[in-house]
Amino acid sequence: MRRALALGALLLVLALGAGCASVPGSSEVTVLRRVYDAAEPTVPPGPARDASPLETVRGWVLASGAAAERHEAARAFLTPGAAGTWDDGARPTVVTDQVDTVFADRPAGMGQAAVRVRATALGVLNSEGVFEA
Repeated sequence: MRRALALGALLLVLALGAGCASVPGSSEVTVLRRVYDAAEPTVPPGPARDASPLETVRGWVLASGAAAERHEAARAFLTPGAAGTWDDGARPTVVTDQVDTVFADRPAGMGQAAVRVRATALGVLNSEGVFEA
């Protein structure tokens, strides 16, 4: 019985060792599927004059993903002062495609609205544009 257990353990170790030996340490990059092949990225629409506060913030969230012209589409939703402080050097946060906008619990001033944006962060893009979880 002892001999059978020792033989079984030896075979298990050999099988695991053989399996690990075949895992490559590195390999060439392989494209599994191309998501889209657009000649030029689409530019999201700017703010609509008659949009609700929630629609305006949703538009800004969508536009903030377009990096063309130093995020010109997203900066169009901001005041000139806020647009001037936009930091293109910041590491963008990558979120899921489910982004919620709701009115914030705190009161806003007359003619203003406070909107909260909620999303699940997946990671960031580093300075080379590489995703980091």
